Amino acid sequence: MKLSIAMATYNGAKFLPQQLDSLVAQSVLPDELIVSDDGSTDDTIAILTQFQECAPFPVRIRRNVERLGYVRNFLEALRLCSGNVMAFCDQDDVWHPQKLAVVLDAMHRHQSAIVIHASTVVDEALSPQGSTLPSINRSETLARGNAGDGPMHSFPLGFCLVFRRDVAEEALRRLADYPEQYAFYFGHEIPIYLTAKAMGPSTYLAQPLAFYRRHGSNASRGALPDSARSRLRQGAQEYQDFAKHQYIRREFLQWMARVGDPKDPVNGFFRDLSVISGQHAHLLARRADLYRQATLRKRIVAFSTLVAQRGYRNRAAGGLGVRSMAKDLWSVFRAR
Repeated sequence: MKLSIAMATYNGAKFLPQQLDSLVAQSVLPDELIVSDDGSTDDTIAILTQFQECAPFPVRIRRNVERLGYVRNFLEALRLCSGNVMAFCDQDDVWHPQKLAVVLDAMHRHQSAIVIHASTVVDEALSPQGSTLPSINRSETLARGNAGDGPMHSFPLGFCLVFRRDVAEEALRRLADYPEQYAFYFGHEIPIYLTAKAMGPSTYLAQPLAFYRRHGSNASRGALPDSARSRLRQGAQEYQDFAKHQYIRREFLQWMARVGDPKDPVNGFFRDLSVISGQHAHLLARRADLYRQATLRKRIVAFSTLVAQRGYRNRAAGGLGVRSMAKDLWSVFRAR
C-alpha cells in the first residue's frame, strides 16, 4: 500500500516546520509528500526545499504559475499524487505520531473507502481549547451508500480524511470546471467525502489524531460545534440561512451527478442525497416560519404542520430529527 500526502501551501512559514516535523515523526511513514504552493512570498519554499533534501521519503514541490486559491491548490496537489491511498495535509497543523498507523489499520480492517478522524482544537501555541473537530462521538463504520454522517456532527475537515485512490480519481473527474459558488461552500473535502461514501464503507474514528491549530488566518472554514445553549437560541434567521445552504447543497449534488452514465451508482447516490437536501431545505424553511409566529395558536399550527409532514423523522431520511422536535416544542410554549 503506497500512501501519498497532498499538502497545499501559501505563506505558511510560521507553522510549516512543526507540521513537517510531525510527518517525519510518524510511526508509519508516508511514501511521498506532494506539495502544491500557491505563490508564497515568505520563506515557505526555502523551508520546503531544505526539508526535501533531508526527508526520509520523496518530496515533490510544485509552484503554481498563477494563484489557484486554497481549494484548487489542494485539488492540484491531489492530482499529482501517485499512491493508492491519499491524505490531505494542511500547512499549519501537527499530526500525532500514530495517525497514519491508526488510520491505515482501520482502513484495512474495514475495507474502507475513507477514514475520518477527530482532531483536538488548539491555539497558536498548541494549547487545547476544549473541543474536537470533526465532532465524532464514537468510532463506527457505515456501509457503502449510507446517506448519514453516523457519529459525526460537524464538517469533515480535509486533513482528517484518508481515502483510496479510486475515490480521488472519481471526485477529480467530477470536479472538472468546479464552479466557484460550489467551491466556496463545499471546498475540497466535501466532494471527496461524499464520493467515498458512494464507493465504499466510511469509517469514523473518535480518537483525536492531530492538533487543529486555530490562529485567526486559517484558510479552512471549520466552525466549532454549536453549544447546546447556542442551539437553543437559534431562531427564524438561522433556520432560513440553513435552508438556503441546503438548497445550494441540493444544486451541488445534482451537479456532481451530471457525469457519465445516469445508471452509475455514484450518480444515483448523489441524486438520492440531493432529494434529502431538498427535503431538509423545505423543512428548515417551514421551521423558520414557525419561529416567526407571534401567537401561541399560530405556533401550534406551524408545529403541527411539521409533525403532520413527518418533518421530525431521521435526518438521514430527510427529516429534522427528534432533538429538533423537542427544541421546537419547547419554543412553541415558551413566553415571548
